[in-house]
Amino acid sequence: MAISSNDSVSNNFDSNKNSKIAVIWSALAPFIRVKVANGIGAAIRNENVELVDINLMPGVSNEMISEMNSIIDNILRAPKYRGVIFCFSDISSDDMKRLEQNNIACVTVERPRSDGKPGSVILEHGAGIRAAIAALVELGKKNICYVGPDESEGYAAAQRLINFKDEMLKRKLDFIFESAPNFNRDAAIEATRNLFASNRKFDAVIYGSDLQALGGLAVLKENKIDIPDQVAVIGFDDSASAVAVTPRLSSVKQPFEEAGFRAAKMLMRNISSEKIPLENLKLTEHLVLRESAVKGLTEEIIYQYE
Repeated sequence: MAISSNDSVSNNFDSNKNSKIAVIWSALAPFIRVKVANGIGAAIRNENVELVDINLMPGVSNEMISEMNSIIDNILRAPKYRGVIFCFSDISSDDMKRLEQNNIACVTVERPRSDGKPGSVILEHGAGIRAAIAALVELGKKNICYVGPDESEGYAAAQRLINFKDEMLKRKLDFIFESAPNFNRDAAIEATRNLFASNRKFDAVIYGSDLQALGGLAVLKENKIDIPDQVAVIGFDDSASAVAVTPRLSSVKQPFEEAGFRAAKMLMRNISSEKIPLENLKLTEHLVLRESAVKGLTEEIIYQYE
């Protein structure tokens, strides 16, 4: 999708220039946040609103719930707030109801709203990992391992692991899962070493992030593994590091900038004089194949799950 800031939808926006939109961020990799923020910025560039970034601190569930409650209280006490964009963050249906009862519209980025109502731009994480499996099977790989966080570590982690298991079972293939918490590189290094220590047979590894995949590649190289003939490797996020390593990393690309743009545009249409109802949008992910999965590949191949 081409992002254009010229698509102004709120020329009839009934507000002052001091009207505010809060953007609440969970802890994210910096490059992901930059892309989402660029999309949001492009969507509201010609609008008479001020964006206010609010950062959630990483923490255990109870601490995060308490922090979110405090943030909502502050928004409700402050003047001029017209909407909130929740980026990769969870909010209870009660807190969302409190905001909307005070005419503050709510939109989520990456995951569905907890109250099940319209107002979400959802990244289809399942499509990404299913595309990775389908491509690997076409390349002759059958013993595929997933290294990444388990279901307890949030929406993206849960969707990837659930869909990994489901797709492997659908194809009647045994699956291997090795836990590597927090999308962390060191955790992936340890998990990949565990694969070798366990003597389990594997010919492909999908990692929960590009950062984890880079750690895995290092371990594979330590063990003199031919990549991708012996073991193919795929990451997630299609970050700049994916093309800065040898072999270049195949990776699932996620439409972060488009998600931010669409969420902000949806919110602005809703709070404008047009009052266009909120809706749910789903954005799919696709795989970018490079040399870590296809030997000798000189050009990138875009692979999408059907």
